[in-house]
Amino acid sequence: LTIPPDSARLSALHYLKTRFRKGQQIEEKISDKIIFIDQGHNISEPDCPLCYSTLAIDWFAETVDDSYKNDFKNLDHPSPCCKRTINLNELIWEFPCAFGKYYLEIWDIERVLSEHEIVTNNNYSQGLRLRRN
Repeated sequence: LTIPPDSARLSALHYLKTRFRKGQQIEEKISDKIIFIDQGHNISEPDCPLCYSTLAIDWFAETVDDSYKNDFKNLDHPSPCCKRTINLNELIWEFPCAFGKYYLEIWDIERVLSEHEIVTNNNYSQGLRLRRN
């Protein structure tokens, strides 16, 4: 949950700007503290990464509130389904969500980059962790 080096961040921004139309709004977001990065209006109930049961959004909200009290330094919590410890950053979402200090945001996206496009660009992926679901 760190901010990537400047070289990786600049490379990622450049790469994205070459893959989307001119005028496409691409923003780099950096936070001093760990934050929950969601997909806005498309948020849904997450699934447990261990037993794949659907978790109630109310459980998630309460658990995030608990983690917020310690600045998200501990994201491990007992799951309500299988009673095993799960990490909130490993929950499975319909659209990707994560906890972090850095992300790139693309507005009004017309197409989604394939995993091949992202992973095969070594300059882009160097120093950055891609969040997949």
